[in-house]
Amino acid sequence: MNPSGPHSNQVTYAVSCPSATLCVVADGNGNMTLRRNGKWFPAHPVHAGGSFDSVSCASVTHCIAIGGAGNAVTFNGTTWSPPRRIGPDVSYHVSCPTTDFCAAVAGSDKPGGSSTIALLHGTKWSSSQTTTSGAVSDRLLGVSCTSKMFCVAVNFDGKALTFNGTRWSSSDPSAPKGLISVSCVTSSFCLAVADSGQYTSYNGTTWSTPQSIPLFNLAFAYSVSCASPSYCVVLGISGYSVTWVSGHWSSPVRVFPGIASAGVSVSCSRTRTCVAVNDRGLGSYN
Repeated sequence: MNPSGPHSNQVTYAVSCPSATLCVVADGNGNMTLRRNGKWFPAHPVHAGGSFDSVSCASVTHCIAIGGAGNAVTFNGTTWSPPRRIGPDVSYHVSCPTTDFCAAVAGSDKPGGSSTIALLHGTKWSSSQTTTSGAVSDRLLGVSCTSKMFCVAVNFDGKALTFNGTRWSSSDPSAPKGLISVSCVTSSFCLAVADSGQYTSYNGTTWSTPQSIPLFNLAFAYSVSCASPSYCVVLGISGYSVTWVSGHWSSPVRVFPGIASAGVSVSCSRTRTCVAVNDRGLGSYN
């Protein structure tokens, strides 16, 4: 990956690349930045009541971004819609596999509080609260969907929730603590990572025994994106990334220079074009 991009004065939190020709970057200043055909365009303010925490694009003409105020905005390929309230004022992660379905999860802003799950069906959002053990780490932090019939959400307490189109169910309690990000490309393949550098994969029925990503335990894994069941990229807040190719991990490579960031995000299109961003306003792509 090569550092680039126009974000020198922005706090960049999230990126989604629905194709090799388009990526959408959401930042903490309430801006959106597009990368089209390899070219970065100037940041555009989108007023949603605060920073943006997450963005997901089902296609080049349909993206959903959610801000910290609990507001969602929709991109049609040209303009952004006015904000719509979808839930509490907390930090969300959203996944939109199709233009008429999204799932978003958010941990509580109070230690030990319940998490929020919000679903978009068509044009209508609904939200609900999870039960909680009361543990500080019992927080949903990541979600990935392949269709309106399959989503996986990961919990910092080491749980994974699976959605079948109707309900969410808890699966495999052997997942590592600190699960922070998950990427699913089919209903029979997901890869989830923990901040400790451990990972676990899902085969449609069970989760694999957690293992450590080689030489990545101090990289503080934060974001994972898979282009296929044989190609995934994991990015750490240290600025290093690793690539999973057919079940084998590459050596860590530095994506961003300097000290660690508070947040990073990576998104890979189906053609294995990946774009990474961090919260100090740097963009990188391979």
